[in-house]
Amino acid sequence: DKGVKAVGLYHLGNMTGEKGDAEADEAKAAAQYAKAVEYLEQAAKTAPTVPLGETTLGKAAEDAIAVFKTLVVGKPAPEVVGTTVDGKAVRLSDYR
Repeated sequence: DKGVKAVGLYHLGNMTGEKGDAEADEAKAAAQYAKAVEYLEQAAKTAPTVPLGETTLGKAAEDAIAVFKTLVVGKPAPEVVGTTVDGKAVRLSDYR
């Protein structure tokens, strides 16, 4: 069944991404993240509307792909803007 295969690919993608998180070598980590994204894209393409928790497989895979493409070792942190207790705007990039 397509749904079972897609859920398996989704979990395989997440486990592969976690291997990337644990990898000390940046090049090897990047390869793990790329493979994770492949699995997740396959999962989303195979059965995007299959329920997965409170969401769908397609949405969950999309969210995981965004993480593995942007929030991983070796990638710059995304811009974050906040306000200090005295009301002053502050950006993460101000502290590079």
